Amino acid sequence: MTLTTGQLAKLHKINNRTLHYYDSIGLFSPNETGENGYRYYTLEQIADLELILAFRELGMSIEEIKAAISGNVDDTNRIVEDKISEIDKKMENLLNMKQLLEEKRQLAVLSKESKRDEIQRVFYPDEEFVLSSPLSGASDEKYYMVLAELIQREGYYRLYNHNYGLMISNEKIRNEMYEDYDYFYIKPHDSEGKVLNLRPAGTYLRIVCNGDWDKTPCAYRKIRKYAKQHGLELVGYAYERGLNETLSTNMDSYVTEIIVRYKEGEK
Repeated sequence: MTLTTGQLAKLHKINNRTLHYYDSIGLFSPNETGENGYRYYTLEQIADLELILAFRELGMSIEEIKAAISGNVDDTNRIVEDKISEIDKKMENLLNMKQLLEEKRQLAVLSKESKRDEIQRVFYPDEEFVLSSPLSGASDEKYYMVLAELIQREGYYRLYNHNYGLMISNEKIRNEMYEDYDYFYIKPHDSEGKVLNLRPAGTYLRIVCNGDWDKTPCAYRKIRKYAKQHGLELVGYAYERGLNETLSTNMDSYVTEIIVRYKEGEK
């Protein structure tokens, strides 16, 4: 049983011109010629075409495909192994992007549901972060360079595609040095062989505010006032992050979250 070009093209949902092109370059040609002089494909060739189309879907060039189906086992194994490595890398990147999108979705929900300018007491479990080099006294330009170095060191894909934040000591908060941050922090891509900083479990004061970065000093003052009114002692570092940093280009709708651990003061 044989198939015409049109029948084979229809079977594989490709254009007739694709088969004519493969024939013209010697990649895939009809195996039989009928009594009427027309050329036909055999059923055995269906598997060959499936393989060629699969290679094309993988982005292989015509030259690579020719080498892969040439019958040289060494060439075929080398090309296939290279493609397997490429697929593994793409799969890893896709999984990372999926995780990123899931994190962005969760932050978007958190941003939408969080009450604004209201102090809450929230328990947070232990969490480990990787810290940047020190930021204290750095210029705006240096801030971005330090952040870029941290992102690249962690092996993340792009600068703003991952959740990071800023840390500032409670000593600076007490002295109203709200813009003199100490470190950038980020979740580690992997923890093997890295020095990790522990954000200890405990109950934290949390506030969420809208607007440009110049609104954050007001949020820190509210935290200090609340702590004083309720006899609380702020300890460790404050952790500040944008909940919708890559989800909004309007700074008026920018959402910042600040959390600070506390302990009960002496009564």
